[in-house]
Amino acid sequence: MMPKAGAKGDARDRGGPELLVVVIKQNGSFQLGSPKNFVCDHCCGAFRSSYHLKRHILIHTGTAPLP
Repeated sequence: MMPKAGAKGDARDRGGPELLVVVIKQNGSFQLGSPKNFVCDHCCGAFRSSYHLKRHILIHTGTAPLP
């Protein structure tokens, strides 16, 4: 009998590699499933880090980034 997912001794408990989600699009391109949790309120663009979102928002506000 196989142990249930998340049961003691599971790969996650042993410090094994994390499971990754692979998204394959219809055109054959793919990306590893790193969630894009930061969403632009202006255009609904999604980003993986707050830094990238803040940099993107400069496009909408028209301000120049600091040197």
